[in-house]
Amino acid sequence: MNIVEILKSLPQGVEEPVAEYITRIIQNHPSLKYESVRRTYYRYKDTKLVIVKQTHDKDGNLVSYVAKKQQDRMAEFDLPIKRVSTHVASGTQWVIQEASAQKTTVESINTLITAAIDSLNREPIKLNPAKSFNKRVVVDIITDVHAGMDPSHGFLSYEWNSAKLIQAFEQNLSTLLSYFNIHGRFEELVLMDLGDTLDGYEGLTTRGGHKLDQNMTSEQQFSLVLNSYISLIESILEYDITDAITIHRAENCNHCFTQDVEVLTDSGWKYYKELDNKDLVASKILSTNEIVFDKPIAYILNENVECDVHTYHNKNIDLSVTDEHRMLYKRERGPKTVRTYEYGTSNELFKKDKTNVHFQVSGSNLKPDYDISDDLIRLTAWIITDGSITKSKDGITPIGFVITQAKEPTKLRIRKLLNDLGIDHRESEINRERTHICGKELKKPHKVLTEFDKKELPKWLWELSKRQFDIFLAEVILGGGSVRVPTSATISGTKNILDQFQSLCVLNDTKANLLKDNRGDYLLIVVYNKTEISFKPKLQLTKEHYKGYTWCLTMPQSNLVVRRNGKVSIQGNSGSFNQILGTALEGMLKRLYPTAKIKFVRQADFIAYKTYGDNTIVTTHGKDKKYMKHGMPLVMNGKWEQYLNSIFKRWGVLGNDIKVFKGDLHTLGMSTHTFFDYYNFAAFSPPSGWCAHNIGDSKKIGFSIHSFGERKGSYDVTNHNFDWL
Repeated sequence: MNIVEILKSLPQGVEEPVAEYITRIIQNHPSLKYESVRRTYYRYKDTKLVIVKQTHDKDGNLVSYVAKKQQDRMAEFDLPIKRVSTHVASGTQWVIQEASAQKTTVESINTLITAAIDSLNREPIKLNPAKSFNKRVVVDIITDVHAGMDPSHGFLSYEWNSAKLIQAFEQNLSTLLSYFNIHGRFEELVLMDLGDTLDGYEGLTTRGGHKLDQNMTSEQQFSLVLNSYISLIESILEYDITDAITIHRAENCNHCFTQDVEVLTDSGWKYYKELDNKDLVASKILSTNEIVFDKPIAYILNENVECDVHTYHNKNIDLSVTDEHRMLYKRERGPKTVRTYEYGTSNELFKKDKTNVHFQVSGSNLKPDYDISDDLIRLTAWIITDGSITKSKDGITPIGFVITQAKEPTKLRIRKLLNDLGIDHRESEINRERTHICGKELKKPHKVLTEFDKKELPKWLWELSKRQFDIFLAEVILGGGSVRVPTSATISGTKNILDQFQSLCVLNDTKANLLKDNRGDYLLIVVYNKTEISFKPKLQLTKEHYKGYTWCLTMPQSNLVVRRNGKVSIQGNSGSFNQILGTALEGMLKRLYPTAKIKFVRQADFIAYKTYGDNTIVTTHGKDKKYMKHGMPLVMNGKWEQYLNSIFKRWGVLGNDIKVFKGDLHTLGMSTHTFFDYYNFAAFSPPSGWCAHNIGDSKKIGFSIHSFGERKGSYDVTNHNFDWL
């Protein structure tokens, strides 16, 4: 009796959960495996009616159709289905799901890293004194670990759990010790991770294209890999097989902003090179629409970049990004049908389809009322726009203020404010058009005076509720602005003050653009209760050539608040779950072994190189921004060879013995070309359903070790398989 027949003989209860039902099946048939039953259940138990034939009349109207009951392969997926890919030869299917717009949260990242560090629970080992070494570099290549991935889904039967992964790292260490016994102590050991150590957070791929099956939580896989790497490195230090260690990780997250894009911090708008490690950066919690300020997880800077960039420009937005940067947008499908916000690459928008998109420009203020009266908020607005603070003889202590005003209605308004607040004042005319309304010296200055600086807005303004902010904004417009239309206004002032006004607007559901008029004066154009703007990629997205540096930050919320030429938008950031792992690994090793000769290389670029004597190693995960969809092929073609040669010429390494190391395809391969040798490497993990579907059911699972001296020809390579898988 096969599993399908068993399922038919033991039907599921009406309200019986799937897990309990499968457990009951196993109890009645102990020889069956849980995963096999679960897989079969979802493949054959759930069915749906599918239209397989339709008949239409000459006008295109449906006359009749034929529907068959077919298995529902979508039953077990929890995210919306984007598309289903079917392999023609085998008939197997791979489900591509929509990426979730809400990725990591501050709490999840902090919990994840804290749990991983707590699980280490180890004291540092004692380091050995310096010894002599042989002039040789050994490169230990590990790629596509995919910790936590469940490869048993669908039509495969591999195991890839914590025990198997630990066993794989132990075999890797054993092989390194064998090299040490043959070659002696190395000058340098390079632990080279060519990418995809972890799948994305909660199983999403790095670029959000589809969701992969997992057999661990994000926290469990993060802790497992962090422990495994640190154990490997500690063993290398303990056996003293090398003089120095380089940990090289290809993180493939180099999709950035240009240098003229600013980011909002808790101390104002800043260019990347103005940031310091104390700055908190603004990003948006998509589930609540609130803007929060967090510490960046990682800082990404690429100097001397020359490439094509995408420029977004209309009256509401101005932005320049590299072509695979993650954009945060929602599409329109008609005048009334709008989807939710999602992340997608700039290249996806550059396809110039006819669908408009929306970008976010501000967030919601969820704070309760701050402990200050509404009238004092209004008075603050008048002092900021049309006033000044008077100080005592020491030049420090505030003793009063002066508000200059010409219009009689506003003078009446200010008088009423002062009277309601109980502030004594006097008035004096300075000419026929203006009057000074002066507050007298106060025995106990109001908070509005003690925290006021004409160059900086009072800090408590950032603590106001949305209701209080609206009161403040309305009064500012009366004092230093003009109403354009009922929903919009213009505020004039110095750039410094308007910068601060703009950041307040961003936090309070208010769109605000900072502009310069024809006379060179700064204006802030505000639109009340406006959180998003419309953009037409077909007409307003262009490609330009760019020279300069590019930058990005990896944020817990996966987005950040930026502006270019005074126009604000909220966009996705670079970085990945795998990059967070690299940050934690580097931090832990520096904490445990601050004096050890351990170097960290975090390869954000598509391609990088390392030269030792006459030998050059080139590393990549295989996907360039320009060719992101297809990546570098297993069999090198003329187009890619020419492209790589141009890069090597620019680097000045064409005369060296060049080895190109690439991950991604989960397949061993080597070919020799005019200027370089091209290596593809087996994955450290067994193939998932997606890999078997798209790449093939690779039997070569393991790692590779390359070693070389300073001269050409002093090179050898061995590939090591995990036969026990």
